[in-house]
Order: sequence, then C-alpha cells, then structure tokens
Amino acid sequence: MTPSTWNDTNQHWIPQFLLKGFGRSGNVSSVYELDKRTMAIAVRKVSEVASRRGLVTEQDDSRLQKIEKVAAEAMTLVRKGTDIENMRAGDVMDGFGALHALAKAMEPINPYVGVNAQGSRTTVVDAFVETVKETMEQNGKTIDERDFRKYVDGILNHEVLSFPLDSDHPHLMWDFHVHIAPDGEYFVIGDSPVITIRSADGLPLQRILPVSSKRIVTFTYNWPRGRARILGETDTPTTSSTLTSDVVRSLNAHYFHRTNSQYIYGRNETILKRSVLQPKEWAIDESASADYDSDLMLELLANPMLGTYQDADIRGTIGLLPVSRFIARTRWLRIKSSKE
Repeated sequence: MTPSTWNDTNQHWIPQFLLKGFGRSGNVSSVYELDKRTMAIAVRKVSEVASRRGLVTEQDDSRLQKIEKVAAEAMTLVRKGTDIENMRAGDVMDGFGALHALAKAMEPINPYVGVNAQGSRTTVVDAFVETVKETMEQNGKTIDERDFRKYVDGILNHEVLSFPLDSDHPHLMWDFHVHIAPDGEYFVIGDSPVITIRSADGLPLQRILPVSSKRIVTFTYNWPRGRARILGETDTPTTSSTLTSDVVRSLNAHYFHRTNSQYIYGRNETILKRSVLQPKEWAIDESASADYDSDLMLELLANPMLGTYQDADIRGTIGLLPVSRFIARTRWLRIKSSKE
C-alpha cells in the first residue's frame, strides 16, 4: 500500500455547509471571525476560512465527501427543528451516524490537533521507533533505524481517513441528542470545532458538535461507567431539550479558553465578544485533555501495513510489546519537548 498523492485543491477541515450554520443574518456565505491572538473581529467568506491546500489525500477527500453528503442532509433536518422522533428510522441512523463520522473525521484532519499538527506525527514516529529499537537492542538484535523510521512515517502519510471511522470502541453504543439555545443566546464554533470529553484515561466519552447558531448535537457513550452528560441532556433523543444561558455560554467560552482554535466564528460581533469575556472557569470541564498523540499511536498499531515490513524480527517484536508501552513513550516525549 503506497500513500496516495496529495490533493492540491483548497480543502476545508470544517465543511462549508457546517460553517454556514453560523453565517451572518441575510448572508450565510460569510461569518464574523474572531482572531484569538489579536482579538480583532472581521467579516470573512466561508469559502476562505478553515481551509488549506493539501489537507488530505485524494483517497481521504473522496471518502470525506461521501460522509459530508449524508451529514449535510441530516444537519438540514436538525436546523429546521425536525424532532428526531418524527424522522424516518433510516434518516436517524444514517444521518446521525454520518454526523458522528464527520465529527470523528474532523479531529484527525484538524491542523491544530490532528495528524498534521505540529509535532504530533514526529512524536509518534519517534516514540514508535525508539520503543522498538530499545527492545531489539535488549535482545541483542539490530535495526536499520533510518529505513524503519521512513517506513513508519510513510504509514502515517496523511491517510487519516483510511482507518475505519466506526472502529472507535464498536461494542459501545452512542446516544445522540440535539440541544437548542434559549431565546437571546447563540452558539459559536471554533476552527478546532469538535469538543471531546474524555475519561481520566483518555477514553472519549462524549463529542459535542455545534451545527448552527441555535443547535448543537452531542454523541455520548451509553456506558455505565464514566458516563458523561451535558447539562440538560435526557435519555430520550429529542430536539425539545433547551439548554440554559449558562450552559450555552460555557460552551462558547470553551472555544476561547480550552481548545486549540485560533479563530472563533459566529453570526454577529456581540456573541463573539461575549464568548471572550466569559471567565475561564465557565468553560465546560474536561476530566482529561485530548491526547491525539496516543490516538494516532493506536491508529498506527492497528494499521495492516505494519505486518508487511521486511524484517521478521521487528514484526515479531512489535507483536509482543504491550500497547501501553508505545503510548507511554509518546506521552513522555511530549512532556519532554514541552519543557525544552
């Protein structure tokens, strides 16, 4: 398997149809943009933000377009206020499945935290190679480090969506809910758009995706231990769950204080300024920060390409090592680099 050629078109890590849900009144093709570094607010065209050339490969771009098509249809129903209970069964399962797949896909292609984030791929490759090399040497064996590093780096060569999107703990079920902002309140969205709540050991428990200025969708593991709930969520999937003003403002504050977003988008200047003024303590609590390095390491270990490396000794060593050893090394390297 050879990584496919870069697609050199201008690609969006936040789909344009999603950003249009936060568009200006009377012109959804443009949004108000807050620059977190300068605090300046400007009007920007949706087609010009949250995008860059060569974001994903042609293979991933093709798959992402298929996900977006179904997700866009479901998002239209949600924005219209259609009750989930009144949707056809196929619309619910396919639509919300696509919305969740979209949320999961936006995490790895996000250039601030995903596979192309500064340092993530390098850290994972270094940790992987060092762990294998160290174990090989302890057993009196050698490794062509340069060749092996090149091979491992090639596996992570931007084929971020080639991994099954439904492989994330398939034995656990997701509950989905739609939440509405009360009168006078509006959601914003950052260019690091997906808010993922994790358990203390890094397991994703809930993903939160704003789909418009008035509605968000949550995907929560239906798991007895460590179940995460957003305030106002009920056990019955319905669009009748209206959040309080405090919850809406805490979500908005989260983009400014706790995510890697560089820009925040909203339907007007007032709501953007308000999100900035919220105290950091108002941002929703995360029991553990996102650990994309570990997520990426797990994707690497699950990749079938590892089983085709030419050195049988290395293949055998990888198979005998516990996953925790690889992940521990990535975390150690990340902490080390942050202190230097």
